[in-house]
Amino acid sequence: MQPITKIHPLLKEVKNIVITTHYGPDGDAIGSSLGLQIYLQKLGHNVVTIVPSKCPDFIEFLPKTDTLINFEAMPLKAEKVLEKADILFCLDFNTFHRTRDLKTLLEDSYAIKVLIDHHLEPAIEDFDYGWSDPESSSTCEMVYHFIVEHTKKEHFDMDMMTLLYTGVVTDTGSFRYERATGDLHRMIAFFKDSGLNHTKIHEQLFNTWSENRLKFLGHVLAERLHVFPNLGWSYMAIKEEDFIKFNVKKEDIEGFVNYGLTIKGIHSTVLLSQRGNQEVRLSFRSNIGYDVRTIASTHFMGGGHENAAGGTFHGTLEDAINHLKQNVLKQ
Repeated sequence: MQPITKIHPLLKEVKNIVITTHYGPDGDAIGSSLGLQIYLQKLGHNVVTIVPSKCPDFIEFLPKTDTLINFEAMPLKAEKVLEKADILFCLDFNTFHRTRDLKTLLEDSYAIKVLIDHHLEPAIEDFDYGWSDPESSSTCEMVYHFIVEHTKKEHFDMDMMTLLYTGVVTDTGSFRYERATGDLHRMIAFFKDSGLNHTKIHEQLFNTWSENRLKFLGHVLAERLHVFPNLGWSYMAIKEEDFIKFNVKKEDIEGFVNYGLTIKGIHSTVLLSQRGNQEVRLSFRSNIGYDVRTIASTHFMGGGHENAAGGTFHGTLEDAINHLKQNVLKQ
């Protein structure tokens, strides 16, 4: 994988460019992809963003989300777009298997493959050019620096700043994680000085819950939260029937995992959510000094960052909980 700066000469001529990201895209994935899309379109390129699965409802307020091609909903359209791609930008994932059913099409694409990502252990052999920086707060921050290094700050418009700011906010827990550096805040200062209204973004992200979602959270905290004070751990286990009872979607659990860390004396937490009869998704969070990435990769086929990771367990929710207790929550 060559340094991403070497892609700059290839962008001097008009190209067909496809941008894609990981399955179950979050704020950072959507923000970085669409922010880069707008920038490359400003340079005159033909750009389309393909997402492996639906954009979550809570970030559909963002500009340009209506231009996304959802591979699960429109596989043939996505395939035709990929066939014409000269360059493929891969954002916010480190290996193609994180795109799930889109994986084979991406691997087989003849397009030049470019990586921009902040996760550990990238599959560098899969990419022609790239930039991997696990110390970065988010892929949105990396896209910002890619643009600044490639051209100038004058290219940033309000849509781009809204997208990149949203990704940073969601991936840093509203700037409370360690990687929210002074350099990141200088980027935000530039956005603010350029007229960005961050208050409206926060209202859209955090003050637009449905009544059902709020009641759902209350149910999860009251009935599905388990605390192990002697171990410094907690976990929440959400059943399929919980989603049905409160008429909420799977993406409505976004951010729920963080509540497990608000308990005094708890340094690590995990949220387990049942997805059908034989699959459980896990989302880990921890305080500084407690590595949950290794736990996710060792026991749950996952990965991520030291303090924020995810994984999958093939089996029932009860089996996943037992596996967690036997291998992680050892008394």
